[in-house]
Amino acid sequence: MNFLRREVTIAQQLKVIAGRRPYLAPLKTKTSYRTVELPESVAVPLARHIEFFPPVEVEIDDETDPRNPRRRKALLLFTSARGEAMQRATWSRIWAASAKAVGMPPRWGYHGLRHYFATLLIHGGASVKFVPAILIRQLAAGQRHRYFRSYWYRLYCFIRPPTFCT
Repeated sequence: MNFLRREVTIAQQLKVIAGRRPYLAPLKTKTSYRTVELPESVAVPLARHIEFFPPVEVEIDDETDPRNPRRRKALLLFTSARGEAMQRATWSRIWAASAKAVGMPPRWGYHGLRHYFATLLIHGGASVKFVPAILIRQLAAGQRHRYFRSYWYRLYCFIRPPTFCT
């Protein structure tokens, strides 16, 4: 993370699989390795989080190179109350409470936010070639149609009614 350049480099992920400790893993695809903009709307709250909760150094399994797995120290920005890598159940409780507090539908997760964001982009005038670049995946013709007459579209119209919502 580079606050001065306002960018984040995505080079590994924290994997959480039932029955084993969280570990560092390679990303799913080649296009997942990238540097993305860190907008002010994210940078400022993230800087405040770091001010109150500095990154914690933890011992963690590193399998980013599957031929050379090892255990090493790594800094984690988001940890459990005990200063450990966040388990899925812990994050789920935090997410559910936060989602409820802002009025999101029950069981709404990241994937729902992704669809909602795509809907905002398309209905805001973004080209269908721009949207997959932002979402880092292909947007098939069938998916484009789904965004125009879907739950996500109705939710978009409910939250921010533009003139074209009927």
